[in-house]
Amino acid sequence: MAAATAEPLAVAVAHTATAGTDHSPAPLPPPPPHCNYKSKLQEYLQQANKQLPIYCTKCKGEHHQLKFKSTVMVDGEEFSSTFCHRRVKDAEQDAAKVAYDTLLERKETETDDTDVFELIDQDVVFSKSILHEYTTKTKTDQPEYSVTKTEGSVTPYVSSVSFAGHTYTGGAARNKKDAEQKAARAAVKSLLATNYTSMAKIVRSKEKLIRAISPSGYNKGIDSNPTNKKLPFAPIKFTPPSIFKLYDGEIDMLSVPQALFAPLVAAEEPKVRPAAEPASNPSEQAVHVSKKHKDNKVRGPEVKEERVAQ
Repeated sequence: MAAATAEPLAVAVAHTATAGTDHSPAPLPPPPPHCNYKSKLQEYLQQANKQLPIYCTKCKGEHHQLKFKSTVMVDGEEFSSTFCHRRVKDAEQDAAKVAYDTLLERKETETDDTDVFELIDQDVVFSKSILHEYTTKTKTDQPEYSVTKTEGSVTPYVSSVSFAGHTYTGGAARNKKDAEQKAARAAVKSLLATNYTSMAKIVRSKEKLIRAISPSGYNKGIDSNPTNKKLPFAPIKFTPPSIFKLYDGEIDMLSVPQALFAPLVAAEEPKVRPAAEPASNPSEQAVHVSKKHKDNKVRGPEVKEERVAQ
């Protein structure tokens, strides 16, 4: 009898415990993201020349268990956090993430189509790589190229590319490489018209490379300006300063060509005026003077005798 009474009591206790577990607390929000979305959102707005974001956080719940929900205002538009968080910092990060992801996705979808076509028309050098990347991401067969040559033409090569059951033909080119790039560009343009979103992302990812190589003139306007056309040469002119030299107390100014191409002139010895050679010994000078006096004395009587004889 006692065992029978204990069994219903145990069942009742178990039922009470199970009923207590039905009222479980609400699940906790996911941990905050490791990325600093507040900084990314601020940087994005600065690049777009827009005002900085403004955060407004509200608290909910009891005093001992507060929860925070944040809202960020960006350019007159409000974005709220997805969950309620225990810290204000986490709530603001959640709101910044929602705003940043929304604005970034909106930018990609609202961008004008003309900029993508302008990029692909600006240079054909990356057309094959763009088409190859598209086939890799969409898991389709790789494109196959075929080139034909026409004799007697300045641009003899024309290429066609077969891709996804379609064939695209590009314009004429001077060599096989450019012809294949033009065929790939024709395929990319066609895919932009049918599958714009995925192809536009690939083209925009090459924007920096396309704009960096376009000023060099490689394949830019290839129909009107061939790649082997020589650019005009403009020599660099230098203006060196004038050079002054001192010659025997006088200042002479050399012209620029003379100063640059006549280094021997600068090494000339200074001009020295010739002077009388002095006697090496004073005694020799005295003997020389005495000889002159002797000669005058000897010649003197001879002249007198000649005068007397007359």
